[in-house]
Amino acid sequence: MKDKIFCKLLVLSIGLAIVASGVAVGASKMDKMSNGSDYNVSRSSATIYVPDAYPTIQAAANAVSAGDTIIVRDGYYIENVDVNKRLTIRSENGPGSTTIRTAPQHTDDHVFDVTVDYVNISGFSVEGSYDNAGIHLYYADYCNISNNICSNNAFGISIDYSTNSSIINNDCTNNDAGIALFESSNNSISNNSCSSNNRYFGIGLLCSNNNTISKNMCYSNKWNSIYLGHSRNNIISNNFCSSNSAGIYFETSNSNIISNNTCSNNGGGGISLGDSNNNSISNNTCSKNQYGILFRDSNSNKLRSNILIDNSIFIWGNSLRDYTHEIDRSNTVNGKPVYYWKDVDGGRIHDGAGQVILVNCSNVVVENQKVVRMDVSFSSHITMKNNEGADINFESANNNCISNNTGTSITLERANNNCISNNTGTSITLER
Repeated sequence: MKDKIFCKLLVLSIGLAIVASGVAVGASKMDKMSNGSDYNVSRSSATIYVPDAYPTIQAAANAVSAGDTIIVRDGYYIENVDVNKRLTIRSENGPGSTTIRTAPQHTDDHVFDVTVDYVNISGFSVEGSYDNAGIHLYYADYCNISNNICSNNAFGISIDYSTNSSIINNDCTNNDAGIALFESSNNSISNNSCSSNNRYFGIGLLCSNNNTISKNMCYSNKWNSIYLGHSRNNIISNNFCSSNSAGIYFETSNSNIISNNTCSNNGGGGISLGDSNNNSISNNTCSKNQYGILFRDSNSNKLRSNILIDNSIFIWGNSLRDYTHEIDRSNTVNGKPVYYWKDVDGGRIHDGAGQVILVNCSNVVVENQKVVRMDVSFSSHITMKNNEGADINFESANNNCISNNTGTSITLERANNNCISNNTGTSITLER
């Protein structure tokens, strides 16, 4: 069904445990030698052509031996291909010349369904699986999927329970979701274009660990550019994420590395973390998003050398723990350093700040600043005066003084006994 993606996400959101079925998957691989070869392959591999030797790709895949290569001549092929032996299947002249479309009676099936290790598929336009994937790996390791155009499928490429595969230089556009990994690890997803996927994400990792997502172009997706749910120890680097509902979004995902990405003009956060801890976020450029970098109910994340332009850092939560991160002055907003002070008693913020964040502080003075945003949380006796043009937010902060500020927006949430006076051109919002 078209809601297969939603069902996977629902499994995550309600926190169901995925229990091993007890099926001995390894048994299907017992005939593999340690180098990936089959015991029963003792001859030289052959190369055959479709439709010269066989009328369809499936007929060729059924007839040839493991280790053979199938080359598909230019044309438009209507079929669903099950690959259950180690093969290389490639087009003769690339995806602009060779299209594989699912059969009309099988639009709920994958176009290519790979269920064995060491399969290579390259150079096809793959389309029409409205309820499943253009190319699907299922318990299939060490595969290479490259230089394909996957469009008008539920998933462009879907990787389930598979490891150590490379997904390179594919164009996954106009699907429900571009590239999806579920319970898969140690895969490399690089140099793909995932755009205009009109229901979900460009690239999504669900319960998937130790993958590398790099140098992908993800833009104009309905939901997130890159999504991680319940996933750990992944590297997300050098991706371009623009004009999505949100850029890079983590949900209940810990100990990942997010570095050197460009996230711009997204409707939500450039980089957003919800209930996600101990992630490293460095050297990213976030510009003109609704939120530059957003933390929600998250803690102990480390920010280094991020460049924020016309957006800033947002921290949301209900406890002091949610505001505890490592954010140093190498992070900048509009070219000026971020001052994140935690557990400081007394002092004055230096002139020329780009953003000020005070957490569990007291007796600190913030004055004469021209900043994008100032946040005060779980703090008291803060003096904020003579500042210009900033969003000022006090949360769970009492007994503070806000005075003589110009052109600011002041929000107080769960904040009591604060003195607000002589501010001009200022809007004040009180929230409980």
